[in-house]
Amino acid sequence: MINDPIVEDVYRARQKILDECHNDLAEWIERLRDAERQHPQRLVTRDDVQRRRRLKQEHIDRK
Repeated sequence: MINDPIVEDVYRARQKILDECHNDLAEWIERLRDAERQHPQRLVTRDDVQRRRRLKQEHIDRK
């Protein structure tokens, strides 16, 4: 198996969060919800994705 430093970093971050949440998925989900409430501007909605796709397609169509 090939070692990828980025993937390894993601695994370490995931494990750190799990450790902080005592391996409790409900606690992890609550932590995520708290972060969403504190930083709503960081969320990407389905509408955001669709709008970006439309803009990208409009840009392609203009060429």
